[in-house]
Amino acid sequence: MRTVDAATLDAWRGERDRRTLAILDVRTAEEFEAGRVADSRHAPGGQLIQGTDLYLPVRNARVVLVDDKRVRADMTASWLVQLGWTEVFVLESGLEGQPMASGTYAAPVLGAEGVGVPATVAAVEAKRRIDAGSAVLLDLARSLDYRDSHPEGAWWACRTAIAENLFKVPAQAALILTAPEAMLARLTAADLAATGREVLLLDGGRAGWSAAGLAMQSGMTAVLSEPQDTYLRPYDRTNRAEIEKAMNDYLDWEVALVEQIKKAGGLSFRQFA
Repeated sequence: MRTVDAATLDAWRGERDRRTLAILDVRTAEEFEAGRVADSRHAPGGQLIQGTDLYLPVRNARVVLVDDKRVRADMTASWLVQLGWTEVFVLESGLEGQPMASGTYAAPVLGAEGVGVPATVAAVEAKRRIDAGSAVLLDLARSLDYRDSHPEGAWWACRTAIAENLFKVPAQAALILTAPEAMLARLTAADLAATGREVLLLDGGRAGWSAAGLAMQSGMTAVLSEPQDTYLRPYDRTNRAEIEKAMNDYLDWEVALVEQIKKAGGLSFRQFA
């Protein structure tokens, strides 16, 4: 397995304006949050090799895998190479000598510079205003997460489709936003500044709502725009006939996959002795 030393990795860091560099920690989430290379992301090996599109959006990027014991990184690197990734390396020194950080990782957000922090509203006050009709709560979570659980009375909303669908809620109502990531709520609030409406962030988000003892509910109970934010896997569906069809379609695709791979112009898996 190809390895990279700390000095070379530092040199690659200096070339990030020309070459994409992905430093991925393949350990468990608990290990990652306890202590990680400061500019690494968490990408557990099994999930990484099954979902490279989620972790490695730039094809042919430099990929450096980090693991304090090397075993997980070596195994993951082997699979990535077989999947066609040509520049995959394991960091020789693991965590030793690297700039370190701990706690929850917050990904940098493009376009976040200069975005202000809107006023917040406590969950109990938000509930009072919602019940009075002077505010609506917009939940910016994935539609599937909203379907599973959301604050009672909240509307599901997609950031890019809110402005064109505001006619569905009372014209004078304030907009209270909650999102899985605080920056998503802040960016959405900035988008909505031009509407002239009062825009607030729900203090503490969903967790703050639950901590205040307020009710949660499930289902697509109030939808501001048609959900198109996620691909529905067979087990994400709710209609039994749709589930069975989706599962059969997947199995048909999987059985035919070997022949598809053999076709000229398709992906090729490297052969090893």
